[in-house]
Amino acid sequence: MKSFPIFKYHGLGNDFVVVREADAPDVEAHVEALCDRNRGVGADGVLVLSEFEDAQARMVIFNRDGSRPEMCGNGVRCVVRHLVQVEGFCADALTIVSDAGPRPCRVEEQGAGTWQVAVEMGEAKLDAEPAHVDHDGFTAELVKVDMGNPHAVTFQAAPIETIDAIGELLNAAHPEFPEGVNVEFVEQTGPQAIRVDVYERGVGRTQACGTGACAAAVAAIDAGLCHADAPVEVELPGGVLRIELRDGVVWMTGPVEYVFCGEITDDWLTSQR
Repeated sequence: MKSFPIFKYHGLGNDFVVVREADAPDVEAHVEALCDRNRGVGADGVLVLSEFEDAQARMVIFNRDGSRPEMCGNGVRCVVRHLVQVEGFCADALTIVSDAGPRPCRVEEQGAGTWQVAVEMGEAKLDAEPAHVDHDGFTAELVKVDMGNPHAVTFQAAPIETIDAIGELLNAAHPEFPEGVNVEFVEQTGPQAIRVDVYERGVGRTQACGTGACAAAVAAIDAGLCHADAPVEVELPGGVLRIELRDGVVWMTGPVEYVFCGEITDDWLTSQR
């Protein structure tokens, strides 16, 4: 594969390499090398853009382990900034299509560094039957939430070691989650505020997870911890996302920053084979 341009962005520290499929048709084979923080660019994932009818772009997401999730909330905000800043699309209304379907978006603020981007994340689907986990003294009920990708939410904070252990357990061919799952550990910090730690399927602990923030906020509303008629401030290790329910539809608003652009050379690609 010939050399190709890359663009690096992050949303609250959840970082991505953005490429055009037309520039790098075989990029999927190099995802793990690109995401390697010691020998590659370093990222939580790679976002591959292509043209799509009735949308500004199709976004295919690859986690740093090479797996392909259905949706990524922080990733779609990064794509919106890329399309507006680099490719010249209108900031007022964009539609990005992922494996979870179309997501209407708009840029709310364009600062010198940080932009604020709002995304319509669709309807959350809560499973009436919770799952349960019991591991090394940590026992919890898990609320199953579908945000276009699977989530398991527990209203128990946990230390890093437990987050890693539970995340690995639930993603190791667990009978409740045969396709794996994103896990949110939630603590209420105010009437309309929660703190969330996330273990992402295919990535591990991350600084932020957009769909995870949405799942946690919706679960908190359903549990009566927060109200549906006001935004929920979701604090993640990397910063804060604002989650709102509008006529049953989840909206996420949060920052995205451009980091750098560069070129992946043919020599480097050859060395990774």
